[in-house]
Amino acid sequence: MKRLMDKLLQLYYKKVAGIVVALLVLCVPLRVATAALHHTLDEFGYLETVYDNSNGLDSSAANDVVQTRDGFVWIGTYNGLTRYDGSSFYQYPVSSGIYSVANLYVSNKDELYVGTNDSGIAMYKEGKFQFWQLKDGLSSNTIRDITENSEGLMFIGTTEGLSFKDRDNYITREGDTRLANKYIKELHPAPGNRVCGLTQNGDMFVYQGRDLESFFPADTFSFGNVVAVEPDVFSENQYWVGTTGDKVAQISIENGTVRVLKLLTMEGRHTVNDILLRADGILLVATENGVGYFDMLDNFHVIDKMQFNNSVDNIMVDYEGNMWFSSSRMGVAKLTSNSFRNLFAIAGISPRVVNSVLKHQGITYVATDRGLVTLKGDKPIATPISELLKTTRTRHVIVDSKGNLWIATYSKLGLLKYNPETGAMRSFTRREGLPHERSRVIMESSDGSIYVGTRDGLALIRNDKVEKTFTTKNGLSNPQVLCLLEHKGNIYVGTDG
Repeated sequence: MKRLMDKLLQLYYKKVAGIVVALLVLCVPLRVATAALHHTLDEFGYLETVYDNSNGLDSSAANDVVQTRDGFVWIGTYNGLTRYDGSSFYQYPVSSGIYSVANLYVSNKDELYVGTNDSGIAMYKEGKFQFWQLKDGLSSNTIRDITENSEGLMFIGTTEGLSFKDRDNYITREGDTRLANKYIKELHPAPGNRVCGLTQNGDMFVYQGRDLESFFPADTFSFGNVVAVEPDVFSENQYWVGTTGDKVAQISIENGTVRVLKLLTMEGRHTVNDILLRADGILLVATENGVGYFDMLDNFHVIDKMQFNNSVDNIMVDYEGNMWFSSSRMGVAKLTSNSFRNLFAIAGISPRVVNSVLKHQGITYVATDRGLVTLKGDKPIATPISELLKTTRTRHVIVDSKGNLWIATYSKLGLLKYNPETGAMRSFTRREGLPHERSRVIMESSDGSIYVGTRDGLALIRNDKVEKTFTTKNGLSNPQVLCLLEHKGNIYVGTDG
């Protein structure tokens, strides 16, 4: 159950060699309403890959996912521990002593800790597991979360209270009656050598060092039953909390008092299982019915295209920026960031088949099966030619050496010549000599001639007149022209067979 918070703090404590937190703090944006930082996930798109018992994972009931510094991704399931190297899965045998994994944690020293449902905790290092159990001082063998503070003190949440493991592996139990024998649901490191957590009943607590600094009973929070917490790594004493309803709140804790800074609503999502504050300010939320996120302006977006939409329990961002989600019912999902921006999604244009794209004088012309779309930047604009071809199937658009646009349509309009400066427009159809109105491809040759491929052959246009045509009657074996190329004075024509 490790979040970006863990990762950034581990960077702070020099977990990742060669990177210092000063660079991160300077480069990471705060969640402020700045237009330049207002990027949503939809703008860039993503690729989803789901791993379950049908394609390599030992079980579709995944409880946690983390990554170690060597790049391995570790997945804990009710069947045990699985390691993923990017191409294949390796499940550790029962003989290793690891089975029924509840949670995972990667320490500041890059040690993998495994919290089990009935065997205590284990540390994996250099190919071996070392165990600590009830007999070694743990409050219980049923582990629910593990973390550590900046001094390396391990916090171990169990169903029977909170335990601590120091750097000498000496284990003690919390004796404070507010937490002794309580079911500790989750734990997270926070700025200022702090650790925050929640009990199963919704009580929130904060430690500084080894001392219990703050404790807030569940009824402290008037906006709902708190079931998830995420420290704000960029703002000391501030936290994000999620509820069993549709609320996510940003709170501050100072001098033993809770103050609500923001109360946000997740439309379409409910029951928060995990929260992760990304380095770019995006606040990811995993819930019982899927994943969503708040952008820099606190607007909520449902990631509704994911097939991963049931009992999403934990979030992890790997070192390449990919997002991983674990589900106790669906396995593990990986969202790989996509470098391409989906202009149609940004512009609010419904998906459609795109046949050709041209950018000319600051305007992007997109020929689609459902009309010609014109964009200025990432905003749709109306132009005379786009209005004319609003619903017309357009196959190709080019600009010639004189600045005229040529648009091939698959309609009775045929081939269109359009001057965006003057608005002058001309149509070429069979009446003007084209083999057919259904035109597919256009090319300007080196001498300024226009070649257009149609359903029934090729036409050569000079000085706005169809000068010659090529069909099955004079050389083409197949009349359906698909592509054109000029090379060393020769015109090459590609047909459909």
